[in-house]
Amino acid sequence: MFCPYCGKTILDDCEFCTACGRKLNIPQQPPANAVPNPAAQTEVTPGTVTESAPTDPMDVTPPPFPGYQPTGAPADSTAFPGAQWNSPTGAEIPGAAPWQPDGSAVLKPVKKRRKPIALFIVLGVLVLGIAAFFITLQTGILFRYGGVRFIYNVTHLCIQHHFQAADCENPELCVICGKERGEPVGHQWTEATCTTGRTCTVCGKTDGEPLGHSTRLGKCSRCGETIKELEGTLNAISDLFLKGSDYADQGCEYTFSQDNDSIWDYYYDCIFAVSYFDLAKDKFIEAANKCGDYPELSTAKDYLTRMAKALPVEYPDSTYSSIKSFIEDAGSYVEIAYDFSSHLIDLYDSIDVNPSN
Repeated sequence: MFCPYCGKTILDDCEFCTACGRKLNIPQQPPANAVPNPAAQTEVTPGTVTESAPTDPMDVTPPPFPGYQPTGAPADSTAFPGAQWNSPTGAEIPGAAPWQPDGSAVLKPVKKRRKPIALFIVLGVLVLGIAAFFITLQTGILFRYGGVRFIYNVTHLCIQHHFQAADCENPELCVICGKERGEPVGHQWTEATCTTGRTCTVCGKTDGEPLGHSTRLGKCSRCGETIKELEGTLNAISDLFLKGSDYADQGCEYTFSQDNDSIWDYYYDCIFAVSYFDLAKDKFIEAANKCGDYPELSTAKDYLTRMAKALPVEYPDSTYSSIKSFIEDAGSYVEIAYDFSSHLIDLYDSIDVNPSN
């Protein structure tokens, strides 16, 4: 049988519904030999209530099962959704549940509703989206198109580090969030050269001062390069030497004249030679000053200084010894000048150029 209150299936002899707990008013069959008590029977008329009416709400006879109409009138289709009823005459009443001959309702099982397909579609799309996200993340597509950086800019969360290679001074660095990893590679220095300081073979950075060439005129002993930095100075020294040599040569013509027949002829020739030697000395001193403190021109400076000191610029006496000393000094100049000429040619050869004059 079915509970008239909740519609659940229960046993036929139950006094209370095992589902909702309501008391069932099932008429009791009196014993066959029982004698009815006239005093206990009370005539009930419509609209009246007898004194023996039960006062316990649980003892009240429940109303008919929803949708039941004894007269065969159509039942409320909303009383028990999904149930079908039959009229006592056998005619099927739309929206009514079937009834058995004893008046009890027969309920048909309610079909279960299917789960909405939209939920499965949403879950499928979500799973595909998550899978696509991780695939693009692992393959680097999300990074190449700026997705990883965009997520970091919005959430300040770097979902995938992309480290650029470490260099000599910096460790590996994430281009998204700036996180560092590892240690710098470190510089690999080479020795300094004449023109550059020490250089890193990895990054090309230079450090320190260059060694500088071993010379400023001629070939460098370290790199073998020909340096012509003092070429202009050498030309100026050469010009002054040639001018001084012209004056000195004229003085030597007087000093070493072969036309002298007496001591007085030598004396007068030496007097004339002094003025030329004095002019030559000034040019040699000027050329020596041009050499400055350059090591490359130190030998030339020594030659020029010796020539200036060797030139006889003091007037001799009319004595034989004085004239002889004058001529010997002039001869010493000639020897020094000859050696200096050879040294000057060597300087020009060292820079592979010809003298200006």
